[in-house]
Amino acid sequence: MKNITNNQKVIVIIVLIILGIFCLYKWSNVSKNKADENVKVTDVDAPVSEDISDASSDMQFELNDDAILGITPVSPDKGFVTGLKEYPLLTWRINKIVEKTKQTNINVKYPYFLGGEKVTKLNGYVESYIQKTIKMDRKELKDIINAGPNSDRFSSLDLSVGYRVIGVINGIVSLEMVNIDFTGGGNGNHSMPVIINWDLKKDRLLKTNELFCSKDYLSMIKPLARDRLLVDIKNNPNVEVDFLKAKSTIEEGTMDSSNYEDIMPYKNGVIVVFPPYSILSGIFGILRVYIPDTNNLLCLP
Repeated sequence: MKNITNNQKVIVIIVLIILGIFCLYKWSNVSKNKADENVKVTDVDAPVSEDISDASSDMQFELNDDAILGITPVSPDKGFVTGLKEYPLLTWRINKIVEKTKQTNINVKYPYFLGGEKVTKLNGYVESYIQKTIKMDRKELKDIINAGPNSDRFSSLDLSVGYRVIGVINGIVSLEMVNIDFTGGGNGNHSMPVIINWDLKKDRLLKTNELFCSKDYLSMIKPLARDRLLVDIKNNPNVEVDFLKAKSTIEEGTMDSSNYEDIMPYKNGVIVVFPPYSILSGIFGILRVYIPDTNNLLCLP
């Protein structure tokens, strides 16, 4: 009877060890998933259509002008000093949404700012933009599918979203989002910048004209933007261009007030962002110029 009891004890110990190992394995996986909870992935294990070009590879082209603009990239954990006593440092984590199916390839990255209630509205605004962009992409794909196999439209979409936090001045966060969708063909890439200037003090989005003292700020910015673009295009080693033709297009485009919707304060001046085709052909992508505020135009709230 004693031997049976000892055997039972051994069996119980072995079972407990196995259960312990299993629980440890599950706990480690839960911890790993918890650490990666900002990454949402959908993968149906379907081959990606050959029509899809990786739009994310073009994001580097669209956001490669840090040196030209004088932007010093900052890591999310280092962040930016805000100058605000109640919220001294702006840091963030990178949220990702990745989806690969037969007809979609989504690669989205955007900032989720840390600080609880102090940045709840800002995070909500960014999240809303991201979800709206993905929803529009899905609608476009649905329209393409509904057009039928005999349509001249491609049967898949590739969506990529990237970002960069430009900085914080006077409690105003300046953030640039860029989304690129690819629908196939030789001119299938479409890029769109979205500029967010968010006042942390009043917890709201600022309109472009709220950044300036005078209502007539464009009359002073236009010639400066024109001159800066002419210099940049002339010195651009990556694109062959007929400078005389480009000069005429730049002069015309920079006189159009509707091309100045996207402006961010940066250092002692502003960065003006021009969407593709607003100034020059699509091969140049998004154009940006840094303009020093030599005329004291900025009156940040």
